[in-house]
Amino acid sequence: MFIKNKQFYIIAAGLIVFLFSSLAVQAMGGSKFKITITPAPQCADGLDNDNDGKIDYPNDPDCSSLSDDREAPDTLPPSGGGGGGGGGVLPGLVINPTTSASFAGKSYPSSIVKLLRDGELAASTISGKDANFQMAIQGLSPGNHLFSVYSEDAAGRRSVILPFNLFVAQGAIIQLTGIFIPPTIEINKTDFLPGEVVNILGQTAPASQVSITVHSDQTLSLKTEANNNGFYFYSLDTSLLEIGSHELKTRSSHNGEVSDFSPTLSFRVSNEIDQATTTADLEPVKLEEAKQKVDFNNDQKINLIDFSIAAFWYKQAATTEAAKKVDLNNDGIINLIDFSILAYYWTG
Repeated sequence: MFIKNKQFYIIAAGLIVFLFSSLAVQAMGGSKFKITITPAPQCADGLDNDNDGKIDYPNDPDCSSLSDDREAPDTLPPSGGGGGGGGGVLPGLVINPTTSASFAGKSYPSSIVKLLRDGELAASTISGKDANFQMAIQGLSPGNHLFSVYSEDAAGRRSVILPFNLFVAQGAIIQLTGIFIPPTIEINKTDFLPGEVVNILGQTAPASQVSITVHSDQTLSLKTEANNNGFYFYSLDTSLLEIGSHELKTRSSHNGEVSDFSPTLSFRVSNEIDQATTTADLEPVKLEEAKQKVDFNNDQKINLIDFSIAAFWYKQAATTEAAKKVDLNNDGIINLIDFSILAYYWTG
């Protein structure tokens, strides 16, 4: 069962950081995250590991350097008496090593991926054409931090936010890998007459299998496949659904990895919808002219290639000849009406 507003909690606290260097976590949505923690040496971790009331080099005489991994007394006393090899550093000065966290995973091709720390933007990057991304934060303060990762697809749709609650020890290097950002999702409208088509579209990792779950009196499980640009599309015939309200969501799988669910969208099937606001808006041009215009690459098929071309111009003004070709109802902008027209003449 899908749980709304769920959290992914990955907690490594206190001495656990120093006992385990690698943790594998199974997230609630099915995604597998792996967190690898490289702790700082004991003499540079900001902790009193030997309980002598003295912390780190050069304040603890049992520490010979910042890289000393044993704060407890050695078998032989350190040379130079209680100085501990201070090397001229002022007494009482604590040198804090750099603390960092990195995040890597899969988003959408050439998409914006953002990282929040405690609710504020901390870093952003652009994923590669293969949808892979990586980014890091340096100089973190020790303590508990709530990190969040989300992405925006080519059409500006935002994914759900994936949160990670991490305890950061002084000087530790944290690497979180295996993030799989859920697909984005959009539908052409929210009110349908029986027999009309719900156009479900969005973006995910290239060549992913996309599962669509429709919650109704009887739950429907549907599947489609994203193309090499990560765009997916599915036309759902509302004749399969009961009169009333419904919800749908999607998730992706790729090479054994499974994402969490997309946002959940609601729509309604009813006999009481004004006909003037339905199919008439989706057929602004004559049949033969429409078929010719929707076939953007002139291969006599209306399929995912045409969908990908339209997605490139989504929410952009039709100010160039290329964009005007995709503006199917000639309203000066490429939007969901154009995608609905495309879907109407879909051949696959």
